[in-house]
Amino acid sequence: MDSMKSATSVSSFLKEDVKHDLDGKIERDWKSESAYDVLAKETISVSNESSEDSLSAYDQTPSLELAKEEAKVLRLSDSSVSFEDGSYNIDRLKNTMARPLLVFINKKSGGQQGASLIKKLHALLHPAQVHDLSQGSPTLALERFRSVPGTRILVCGGDGTAGWVLTSMDKLDIHFPVAILPVGTGNDLARFLGWGGGYAGEKLERIFKKIASSQECLLDRWSINVAPLTEKGTLGEYKQMHVMNNYFGLGTDAEITLKFHVNREANPQRFKSRNMNKIKYTLAGASRLFEQKYLHQFIQVEVDGKRLDLPRDLQGIVVLNISSYMGGTNLWPTSHKYEPQSPNDTTFEVVGFNGSFHMGAVKTKLSKAKRLCQAKTISFRIINPLPAQVDGEPWLQEPGQITITHLNQRTMLQTL
Repeated sequence: MDSMKSATSVSSFLKEDVKHDLDGKIERDWKSESAYDVLAKETISVSNESSEDSLSAYDQTPSLELAKEEAKVLRLSDSSVSFEDGSYNIDRLKNTMARPLLVFINKKSGGQQGASLIKKLHALLHPAQVHDLSQGSPTLALERFRSVPGTRILVCGGDGTAGWVLTSMDKLDIHFPVAILPVGTGNDLARFLGWGGGYAGEKLERIFKKIASSQECLLDRWSINVAPLTEKGTLGEYKQMHVMNNYFGLGTDAEITLKFHVNREANPQRFKSRNMNKIKYTLAGASRLFEQKYLHQFIQVEVDGKRLDLPRDLQGIVVLNISSYMGGTNLWPTSHKYEPQSPNDTTFEVVGFNGSFHMGAVKTKLSKAKRLCQAKTISFRIINPLPAQVDGEPWLQEPGQITITHLNQRTMLQTL
């Protein structure tokens, strides 16, 4: 028997029509066919389904040969997976060359993109490899793959979804390399890692090829610790409230983000388009053009144990971990006066804005952010309530103290 027939024989499995009920139970209608035949037929079926989103570029059936190659490396064979008591169990992998992909996706993300992507992922991967975050946290799926060698993770979502998965990995002490398919509003981490600013229907086979050829890189992650101000005027106990992967902001940028977030929460049906969201974010910034809130009236700052005197006209401050900010802007371009920015040197960069007009000028490359310092720790004493944001997730910070310290490093997948 030649090698192709042998591979097909080893990977053959019983076709399953998978139906999920509300409890996550699965019923299977078994039919005997080869893995590759089933994969090709399912992909044809999914590709021909009508779609209202921007995934039309995918609507071409991949060749059988391509499906075979992708299935060999990325897909778990049915003989490696069992289903008991309403959940999957993964046994020893039959293919020692396999590097299975575990996908996290929220089917509600990106308008209709999430729901359509899940169908297409199921056509190319085993159902145990695709976890819908709208049905539960990443924990169960991560535990299932804990002992599976060579596992790589693909997060289909924005910065918030990527942060959720990374934090879940922290809690479980699981270390898998992570790639990001940008299906969300905020996609700065995906941009920085080379995965683009927004998924626009590229064929999943091409995404899988990029994952296969991607390079591993370390990403610093930072703990945002908050101590409230007590009634006696003293600081309470510090608690880790957030984790920073991209950036942290106080003042102007956080206030604009907070306004956008409040409007989106109140009218979610109006925020389904990525391009319209960018326009509405810009309008939120324009509404602040004539407001002046100088940071020295709200905060005191220490970096590496030394006080940082803020410029009197500063209205916003941003702590940077990566070189992509709010849609891809590099706030720390190369300069002979400063060390170059790195995502894994346990050092962050601190910049400032004079207001929303200055922010707009920086984003359009008509101006530059004010470089303040590079440091390893920073502390903000909040005197009056002030908008704050981390990785695009905003809140109103009450008086107290915020410290940012190095947490750990995670392995990410970067494509060039």
